[in-house]
Amino acid sequence: MNTPTSTQSAKLSIFQRSTSQALELVKSRVWIWPLIAVGLIMVMAFFAQYMVEKQLKREIEDQLTVVLNTVKEGQTRWFADQKKEVLAVASDTRLVAPVSRLSEILANSDDPFVLREEEGQKQIQDVLEPYDDVFEFIAYNVISPEGQVLASNDSYLIGLKVPSYEERPFKRVLNGEVVITHPFRSELPLPDLGKESDPTTRRSQEIMCAAAPIRKADGEIIAVLSMRLDPQDVFCRFLDLAQVGESGETYAFNDEGVMLSSSRFDEELIGMGLLPDQPQVSSMLTLEIRDPGVNMTTGGRPKLKRSEQPLTQMAQSAISRESGVNVEGYSDYRGVPVVGAWMWIEEYDYGLTTELDRDEAYRSLIMLRWIFRGLIGLILVTSVILIIATHFVRKLQKSMAQVVTEFQEMGQYQVMEKIGQGGMGAVYKAQHSLMRRPTAIKTLDPDKAGAEAMARFEREVQLTCRLNHPNTIGIYDYGRTPKGMFYYAMEYIEGITLEDLVKRYGALPEGRVIYLMSQVCGSLLEAHSIGLIHRDIKPANVMVTHRGGQPDMVKVLDFGLVKNLKSADQANLTQEQSILGTPLYMAPEEIESSEHADQRADIYALGAVIYYLLTGRPPFTGTSVSEIIMHQLHTLPDPPSEVSLNKISSEMDKLVLSCLDKNPEKRPESVKELVRSMRRSPAVEAWGYNQAEKWWSENVVFEQLDETDFQQESAQTREVAQTVINYQNRETEPDHLNKT
Repeated sequence: MNTPTSTQSAKLSIFQRSTSQALELVKSRVWIWPLIAVGLIMVMAFFAQYMVEKQLKREIEDQLTVVLNTVKEGQTRWFADQKKEVLAVASDTRLVAPVSRLSEILANSDDPFVLREEEGQKQIQDVLEPYDDVFEFIAYNVISPEGQVLASNDSYLIGLKVPSYEERPFKRVLNGEVVITHPFRSELPLPDLGKESDPTTRRSQEIMCAAAPIRKADGEIIAVLSMRLDPQDVFCRFLDLAQVGESGETYAFNDEGVMLSSSRFDEELIGMGLLPDQPQVSSMLTLEIRDPGVNMTTGGRPKLKRSEQPLTQMAQSAISRESGVNVEGYSDYRGVPVVGAWMWIEEYDYGLTTELDRDEAYRSLIMLRWIFRGLIGLILVTSVILIIATHFVRKLQKSMAQVVTEFQEMGQYQVMEKIGQGGMGAVYKAQHSLMRRPTAIKTLDPDKAGAEAMARFEREVQLTCRLNHPNTIGIYDYGRTPKGMFYYAMEYIEGITLEDLVKRYGALPEGRVIYLMSQVCGSLLEAHSIGLIHRDIKPANVMVTHRGGQPDMVKVLDFGLVKNLKSADQANLTQEQSILGTPLYMAPEEIESSEHADQRADIYALGAVIYYLLTGRPPFTGTSVSEIIMHQLHTLPDPPSEVSLNKISSEMDKLVLSCLDKNPEKRPESVKELVRSMRRSPAVEAWGYNQAEKWWSENVVFEQLDETDFQQESAQTREVAQTVINYQNRETEPDHLNKT
């Protein structure tokens, strides 16, 4: 059992150790660069957020402006149409006589109601009723210049005087204008509209009027024709169509800040007490557009009476004859923050606005802000973890050194440096511990490679060991490390692959191609003689070196795909209905069925390599493996002489094209025949020992191939390395382990 003293000592020890590690972390300064990176990322994140917000506000502003202008355009066109229609009706000459008679009777009588029984009423009705069917008018009134109703389809109104007549827009009509009013509340009692309404029940109604002067032939104005319109049916139609999203609405209002249309929130307004709870109640001509100072939709109650509350920011600006857009937000008549655009239509004396709840308008921005905050938090957490991890990685480097030491002993070989890395293994430069001979060691990690790759790797060693040709890479030894890492040791060659040779120095002269490829053929001749085909001949698998006093000496590498024509178990090492090799240099029969490929597949690949050396590019190119395969199967290559800038003999042209023939029967029967055919070229004597020695003395190849170049070129080569392609679906899967 721990005593209090021992417990305190343990806690003190932990505290001291933690403090020591923290101080060590601070002193190491590993946190400086991550901190700078975090700062830069945060600045970039905030700048990106600012730009996104700015763009979103611009889009919202454009959307509001477009909606507002569209509604305004629709309403003004409709107003113009109504003016034309009422003017056409008022210009009907059949109205002049009965209206004149009714005016005379009214002037000579003390009782204006005698007009109700006059024959002129029937005559006017017969003229105007057909127009009701054509246009959107629901009632008509003929009014004298003094404001007395001379005729109407509502007999109750005949003889009545229109209150405040001089203040109404009808005075403008007496001056010869055609006028259409915005919605207003009638001062004379009118019956409700609709078939089910009681005609005896009358009340003040929300109406609109289109009015035009009735003139005599000499142009004298004798009366005003006023046609009644239903604002709910026509005026509000455009506004209702402009409702955006869940909360957007477009509405009109007069210069007193009273709404001239219906709100989409009438039911909510009743619950808030802004509208009376009565049947058929509407916000039209009832609701004042005032700012309550609180959000009433969330239960807030204003401190001021409705009459004392100021008009909303939008209403004040519009009534001042200002147009504007506000995407930052202001309170509407419910106290809800909204964004909006507004204008004042001077010709018809009313304001128009479109508004959208700010929360809905910026819903995506709110989500984006949370995402940004989450990313910044993640970056901060990741940075802290990275700093701590970096600190501990340094401490682990010592223990990692022990692992490296374990790796450095592979049998009798000591690893010096890594010279290549694949997906499932690596290639190291090493030396024999006793003989000190430079060696290349190729490894395969069993944890990363599957059983098939392991089998192919081991088969490569076993088959390559049977080859003794000086132009074939030599195998010294193979085995496993204590950790199960499979490896084999082979010749270490300082040189350059044919692929890199062409990339660095361009297409080769025909004589040098013959000189180099004759050695490649010599290597393959031995393999073919014992029933082996390489199946992956390509420029990246052929290395040129200056070795043992011999310039332009060739070494054929990578027998990882070699096929034993005498083995019955060969099919077990490849996938069913699949092909192995590099598509740029693969024979058509290998693509169609790798099971039936023989040594003539290598001859096809040799022809493709010769083509590459002569022209600087493969016979076929494409943007995808599938495209290259289709060329290999169906396209005839251009003769090398038509592609290369170098001079190429007709004999070489014919030989290359025969090697690349789609029909294996038409290719050279063997590499021996291929060599004989190459030697018939007139350029066969153009390149030899002296020319090769001169070239190597003028081109310091090894100094150019530093480690960085090797890694870059190795990565490029791996992209077109051994490929397993399912012929049915054209999928490709690179195997990076066939690189030496």
